[in-house]
Amino acid sequence: MSVGESEESHVVTLIRLHDLGVVDVERAKSIEEISREIEKSPYDVERDLSILKWHNHVYETYSKDNIRKYYLTGRGILAACSYYS
Repeated sequence: MSVGESEESHVVTLIRLHDLGVVDVERAKSIEEISREIEKSPYDVERDLSILKWHNHVYETYSKDNIRKYYLTGRGILAACSYYS
């Protein structure tokens, strides 16, 4: 996969998380849930989330069952919205 494809992939994931309303801790989703809902492999979702975390576009949290979950930061919401304008 080229750098351009990888960059495009995390942007698509960012926008899809916004479309799904994954914008606060109560709506946080696991890699598996995100993968299923946006129809990407768990590996690709995890890679995209890693990039988005580096850019401070997603937070990582843990459920009561100690499952990693993710949701958009304020900065991530703004970044996703910027693609609509």
